Amino acid sequence: MAPYRRRKRRRLYRRAADWILRYKGTPHQVALGFAVGLFVALTPTVGIQMALGALIAHLLKANRALPVALAWISNPFTMGPLYYFNYRVGLLFVPGDESAGRALIDSISGASLADPGTWWEAIKLMASEAWGVAGVLWLGSIIVASIAAVITYPVVLRMVIAGRAKLTEVSGMPSLPPERLQRRR
Repeated sequence: MAPYRRRKRRRLYRRAADWILRYKGTPHQVALGFAVGLFVALTPTVGIQMALGALIAHLLKANRALPVALAWISNPFTMGPLYYFNYRVGLLFVPGDESAGRALIDSISGASLADPGTWWEAIKLMASEAWGVAGVLWLGSIIVASIAAVITYPVVLRMVIAGRAKLTEVSGMPSLPPERLQRRR
């Protein structure tokens, strides 16, 4: 990778980290918002992920901006591999036919806008296989999303607490109020 691209990527990561560290709310609210956003992003709720993440974050009194931003983890480029992985995880817990899920994914990705017949075939296959595939997919997605959220919360919490303490130390600004530095009880 070219040094320019590496620098550009590091700058992007640094900006994202700064935005998270400086965002309003306690570290608990920020970490919980991050975990909620990751959970929702890893479930097959495309189309309503941003609204669903913001609603869950609001109900849990967490940061509402992070779930909206993290909903973009599952986008048209990542949905296929992400959902196929989740489907495979679901197959570990529920007996199912792997070929049905693969055929469904292939038919959807192979459908062409120029040929309505391919869409009709994909729709028929989805109707016949949807319930079995969807159940396995949802189970796998819930398992993967739960594990990711449980791991993410303490990691982000510690990062935000340490990052905010370092920000106050480096900037020479007066220390943030204790409620902004510590986890809310």
